[in-house]
Amino acid sequence: MGGNDAIAGAAIQLLAERRLAGKVVVVGQDAELSACQRIVEGTQLMTIYKPIGTLAVRAARLAVDLVRRNRGEQIEIPQRDSMLDNHSGIMVPAYLEKSTMIYRDSIDEVIRDGFHSREDIFRNVTE
Repeated sequence: MGGNDAIAGAAIQLLAERRLAGKVVVVGQDAELSACQRIVEGTQLMTIYKPIGTLAVRAARLAVDLVRRNRGEQIEIPQRDSMLDNHSGIMVPAYLEKSTMIYRDSIDEVIRDGFHSREDIFRNVTE
């Protein structure tokens, strides 16, 4: 697994030079357009998709709440999803969003969200 789709793409490029692209399982995350194209082309197995709109709205709300709290305003602290150990001995609140594994048969999920268009994803595929 690559840390992101760019690393997965680099791995696939190296595999392609050795005629192994599509024969070795490669996965990434971020649902980049190039990764979605590689998935439908058969050289990348999957990517992890995190809906940007949902993440952005939640991050913005948390940021506004932090500013208001730092100004001394009373705020309702949002329900955290978990407490995580940051390896300093202090547990910190975490706000987690669901991510989705995107395979060839679930590529429509990123299309429905408007993250990428069907035309762009299938640009290099002749069906």
